[in-house]
Amino acid sequence: MFIKIYFDSIPLILADSPEFIPATIHASATTYTNDELAPSQLKKIIGDLYEGNSKAVVIISGDGEALKKEVFACFENIEAAGGIVQNEQKDLLFIFRKERWDLPKGKMEAGEDAASCAEREITEETGIQPLQLIGPVGTTYHAYREKKKDILKTSHWFYFTTTNNEKGTPQTEEEITEVKWIATRDLKKPMKQSYETIKEILNTFFDKP
Repeated sequence: MFIKIYFDSIPLILADSPEFIPATIHASATTYTNDELAPSQLKKIIGDLYEGNSKAVVIISGDGEALKKEVFACFENIEAAGGIVQNEQKDLLFIFRKERWDLPKGKMEAGEDAASCAEREITEETGIQPLQLIGPVGTTYHAYREKKKDILKTSHWFYFTTTNNEKGTPQTEEEITEVKWIATRDLKKPMKQSYETIKEILNTFFDKP
């Protein structure tokens, strides 16, 4: 098991073996084993991550699922889904919201499966359709605070293609101010104004055979 939860740009990594931890992260991270942590210590670690008082934190446990359950219990959990969409020119569909470039995504509704949620959110946020589902890409995790609640959002990502090369229509009620197709060769600049989870899922997408 390997789960990376972002607190803005700072990762909390949960793993069931040290071999899954990238060497570049392991070298600079504060590392714990789950046996060392009391519940109060775990809450302090999470609080420090929210406040930006930590660099990367790694927690390793031989029982990965138990560790995941314990950490996730510290948050209100939200399930979301979104999409990486390419048009016929292989450009990628982005939205601009809250001064950041993002991929279209949103919360899953009751009884909705992740792929259907992703397709619905893409169309609602960008106006782009029809969409052809190709398959899953991966999952990202990020934590944030809202109305004094600690929230963990799990986002399931899917790859779609479309024959629609139009500009799209931003969903302004969701604070989206721009919808834009961006060529792969031009991603470097917008990625400087994006989120770590978006960079990560795009890396996963481009690494897939």
